[in-house]
Amino acid sequence: MTKDAFLWRILGVLALFMIVILFYELALRGWHLRWGTADIEAYRVFPGDEIIPNPNIESTRAITINASATKVWPWLVQMGQGRAGFYSYDWLENLIGCDIHSESRVVPEFQNLKVGDEIRLGPDGYPFYTVAEILPGKSLVLLGGKDVETGINTWVFVIDSLGQDSSRLIVRTRYSYVLKAANILMWRVLTEIAHFVMERKMMIGIKQRAEGTQKSQAYDFIQVLLWMMTSLALFIAFISILIRKLWWRPLAVATLSMAVLIFQLFRQPPVLFGVILDIGIITALIWAFSCASKGD
Repeated sequence: MTKDAFLWRILGVLALFMIVILFYELALRGWHLRWGTADIEAYRVFPGDEIIPNPNIESTRAITINASATKVWPWLVQMGQGRAGFYSYDWLENLIGCDIHSESRVVPEFQNLKVGDEIRLGPDGYPFYTVAEILPGKSLVLLGGKDVETGINTWVFVIDSLGQDSSRLIVRTRYSYVLKAANILMWRVLTEIAHFVMERKMMIGIKQRAEGTQKSQAYDFIQVLLWMMTSLALFIAFISILIRKLWWRPLAVATLSMAVLIFQLFRQPPVLFGVILDIGIITALIWAFSCASKGD
């Protein structure tokens, strides 16, 4: 392989990443930071806002729940590792040792939350939140982080009653950190997307539990497995770009895989649709390898 040929491959990969970054910044970021909210909710002042008045990052997300506020509140106050979990992707969280086990019932012994209590994200040594403010049945303010040097954040849950059998769950997160490379990498790059994926699932999990429509954990397992399969296909495609003569074919597969992964993470389609998408990616990989082997 000549230096010019290798350079073209690298430029192709960089071009793909630049397109993805631009698409995220221009189309996805604003959408997911305000997922589910109305304008009045996004710009509303919430309890805990005064703790971080000028955040580097702020997200406000909302979901309508067909259950009264009094039925939603118990699911909030029992959250936490070693408590009732976070109603999100337990299997994914436990891959990094969080030891999360989400309950499908209201646990009476976890209902007496008070200011100063810890809401842990994992066992000892893992990050945790401290209850900064609590207004039973209405709002819960959590504070995380040690100092602004490395980053602090608030995680605020507000329940608005919409009537006897309907309510609105609004979740706001604010981050404040010193603008340096390590903090930007941690909060702006690594945390922002992961937080949306997990928080969206948590809010849906609370909604389903309060409404009594919870899906099985097997469904969540398959969904995460599909994401991992897409990521693996993307990795294989990138490696193939560097070693195959017909490198533009795996580049096309990498583009397809990246688009599908973005769709899976941000839209989280039904599992059956996700299976169909991954079958399409596997078919494209087979096509790329068969054509590449003929040209190698």
